[in-house]
Parts: sequence; structure tokens; C-alpha cells
Amino acid sequence: MCKQRVSRYVTRPDLTFNLDKFGTTDNVIFVTGLYGAGKTYTAERLAQQHHALHLRQDWLCWSEQYDSPESKFFVELFQKLHPETQVYFTKQQWRTHVDHATMQKYRRAYDQMMLDYIAANPQQLFIYEGSELFTRIDNLQFLQSRPLIIKRTSVHQSFLNLKQRDKGSIGRPESRRLWQQYRPYYLKHQKIINQFITTLTAKH
Repeated sequence: MCKQRVSRYVTRPDLTFNLDKFGTTDNVIFVTGLYGAGKTYTAERLAQQHHALHLRQDWLCWSEQYDSPESKFFVELFQKLHPETQVYFTKQQWRTHVDHATMQKYRRAYDQMMLDYIAANPQQLFIYEGSELFTRIDNLQFLQSRPLIIKRTSVHQSFLNLKQRDKGSIGRPESRRLWQQYRPYYLKHQKIINQFITTLTAKH
């Protein structure tokens, strides 16, 4: 069981579940893992391979960083369903003015909107990626029978990927400071994803 978990230093192959259902009984593959684990690369590759639409949880709270037609469509759709959230998008306040409980409420609403859209378009294939898929245990029962990929990129490598992507080439002192900033996040989420994996694999 230990070797199925996400390690702090050792990157392991992805865990996959129910991929044989994709394109037959299910029209979506879910991709999850730590921040910086390579979810987007995997999702983009799958989307190209299967001519699927790549959807992202990040469009909710990081919408200012995306300008694709798909991201704009779903952000606008969410605002129509939840007009009270428009200020969070226009002033980029998701990460500064929304408390945890409210954020979780809207994350669930956003996920539900995406799932409703996926269900309403059974002829279209989708890849849906996001870290929040494993952080909420209420997703476990739903995901255990669906096509799912869990990235098992190590904590160390995920952080290096994040650092390279967001900060580029930086010196050792700044790298240490950045790790101290992200360390609590990574260690917390390593524990959560491993609990998720343990429970999920026990049910298969």
C-alpha cells in the first residue's frame, strides 16, 4: 500500500482507474494530483489523443490567467448561474476576499456546473483536471467508478515544477524562501491525497 502513495522524493507512475469506460459508458476522464504534478500536460495530451475538450478547475479562481474561448464560456456561464460572484472575477478577489467555507461552496457549485454540462453533452469527450478533486472526500464515492488518473509526481518534483513554471530560474536563497512558503501546503496535501488513494484503492 505504501508504494501506491505519493512520495516526498520519489516520483511514481500515475495511478489509473476505469479508463476502459472512457468513450463507452463515460465521456470524461478526471485528472488530479498535487499542484505542479503535471496534470495539465497529461490532460492536454489526452485531449489531443481523444479529440476531447480539456476543462480546468483553475478557471474558477484563476480566470484572469486564461483567455481561451472555453475558459471564457464557462466563467461567463458560472457568473450567470451565480451573479453574486461577478465581483470576485472582475476584481480578481477569489484568493483575497473569499473565506474558506464560501470558497468550498462555490467550488462545489462550479464542479456541479461542469458535471451538468458534461452530462448534457454525451457525444462530446472531456478531460477534467484539478487539484480540488482529491481534497474533498465527498468526491470519493463519485470518482471511484469513473475514469480517473492520479498523478504521483513527488512533492519535491512537484515543487520544482511549480517553481520553474511560476518563477523561472531563481537562486538558492530565493528557492529556499519559496519552499518555506509552499511547504505547509504541500505537506498537507500530500497527506490528503494519500488518504484519498488509500481509501480509493481499498474500494477497488
